[in-house]
Amino acid sequence: MPNCFTLQRKSDPSTNVRFADIDDELRTAFSQPPNASAYLWHWYDIIGLRLALGHSFDRIITELEDPDLRNVAIYLNTHFTSNAWVERKMY
Repeated sequence: MPNCFTLQRKSDPSTNVRFADIDDELRTAFSQPPNASAYLWHWYDIIGLRLALGHSFDRIITELEDPDLRNVAIYLNTHFTSNAWVERKMY
């Protein structure tokens, strides 16, 4: 039963944005070099997991102690909406 999530731009909520494209955008916004093999500050593993579990951006921002990750969450909350669900296989 995987927990899943997508991110959509607030300006175009009908289209999911690729996480790699979001990472490129984050790296530009935070003046960090490109990296094709890892997400910036592991945002996908930390913030993404919480979004997949149904946490709100407000909750994530409040709970994050790392200032870089908190700023990523604030950026994501400013520019994106999240949709989360659980995939269940019926036997």
